[in-house]
Amino acid sequence: MSGNDFEELFQKYLADRMTQDEFLRWKQLLQDETYSQRLEAQLETLVNTDQSASGMDAQEEMMYRQISTAFRPKQRTLQLRRFYWYAAAAVVLLAGVGLYVLYLKNGKLDASTDPLVVDASMDAVPGSSGAVLTLANGKTIVLDSLQNGVVALENNNTAVLENGSLRYEAQGPASGETANNTIATSRGKQFQLLLPDGTRAWLNAASSLTYPTRFSGTERLVQVTGEVFFEVARDRNKPFRVQAPANTFIEVTGTLFNVNAYTDEPAITTTLTQGAVNLRASGRLQPLRPGQQARIEEGRISVNDQVDTAQVLAWKNGVFDMNNAELPTVMRQLARWYDVDIVYEKQPSSIRFGGKMQRNLRLSQVLNGMAGMGVQFRIEAGRKLVVY
Repeated sequence: MSGNDFEELFQKYLADRMTQDEFLRWKQLLQDETYSQRLEAQLETLVNTDQSASGMDAQEEMMYRQISTAFRPKQRTLQLRRFYWYAAAAVVLLAGVGLYVLYLKNGKLDASTDPLVVDASMDAVPGSSGAVLTLANGKTIVLDSLQNGVVALENNNTAVLENGSLRYEAQGPASGETANNTIATSRGKQFQLLLPDGTRAWLNAASSLTYPTRFSGTERLVQVTGEVFFEVARDRNKPFRVQAPANTFIEVTGTLFNVNAYTDEPAITTTLTQGAVNLRASGRLQPLRPGQQARIEEGRISVNDQVDTAQVLAWKNGVFDMNNAELPTVMRQLARWYDVDIVYEKQPSSIRFGGKMQRNLRLSQVLNGMAGMGVQFRIEAGRKLVVY
């Protein structure tokens, strides 16, 4: 094969334009170290140049830069070449599900690709849209299987279910005390909501949002657990405030931001994509600009100025984005979306993933996509996923 042919296949792989025959040929080439120098040259070009103009998205560009920096061996020569080789081989081994893995074990990639054999009765289907609405009087309404139409009427406000999303409409003047509703998703569910002021909220799995059926007074206050993305309706005279665990408040007037406040995550994070917010926690006020993420951990606030907002919002767009994610982080995401319990039979290995997968895959398909990384899985009765 000529150098031009190799480079053509390399570019087709990056652009996801390979035929099945070309992909099989590409896998064979990456198992042949005869082509290691050509591959190294291609990767060196990628990690040292801006790929945005060539159609590569930010996540892909970041992957190659991480190969050249965070994972670069101290000795260049043959060690560097072998690292590039095995890292690229990892990309190809798992390309069928859009996942690559950066993992070295004794200087080599553990390239086991044996498929996971799962009893169909134990496999887990991906999550879906659904939630439970709890009214002010304590009544609960399961929204998963209801038909479109009015599902609740309180204080002259109606909650209307429409195509898997709930919206509130005022039917007249408010009556009585302010009524608070709570929308909650279980593991394996997500949901969309249009609040009375026109603010849109997207709830990830295992999350909740408590809000009044009509905003009155001088502010719009809601409470969250889990993960929620907000598109806040602008009202400068009535700020929108989100209360998260650990007495954390996010204050906005009109903006787009994501709150991750799962109790099993090491920190509460607020990621701003548009507008401006003020974060209040532990007696400190922290303003955020678009593209920044505030992280609250053990009472301390830190700000990341270069957060990958596309990765943060991937769940909302139906994608698992695992760029540079550690094994426990990935497992927590799978536990919520597939409603399974994770059990580790040994200390989690120091693997870092990359790439993206659609969230509409069955659990066994996802695990098969992760088969080349030196970690084994089995699914047991009782919705238990064992990592060993």
